[in-house]
Amino acid sequence: MIELVSGKFNLICDHCEDLEDGFPSKRPFKKFLMTIEEEAVFNELPGTVTAYRAPGSTVGDPGISWTLDKEFADRYAKSMNRAVIEREMPKSRIVAYFSRRGEQEVIIL
Repeated sequence: MIELVSGKFNLICDHCEDLEDGFPSKRPFKKFLMTIEEEAVFNELPGTVTAYRAPGSTVGDPGISWTLDKEFADRYAKSMNRAVIEREMPKSRIVAYFSRRGEQEVIIL
């Protein structure tokens, strides 16, 4: 695992170089990654959030896709025979919020 500090994002993952090009870019209309409704929820998130993930491995990169819905994480973990991990993190680490698949997914870098 490597740690890459770039701009306002502190990326900690095995594939940071690829992500750095996609998410923290200064390209116009980046906010359109989210729907208007998702952006409204994103804007209302508190300064610190609790997020959950059921990774396939407890070693290495925990991934960038997390959920704010503990029950969703628990159901997913049970269906995949995995454990849920929980992390508190500043909102500034969240790049996007999605609710399209019935979960409160956040992309965290």
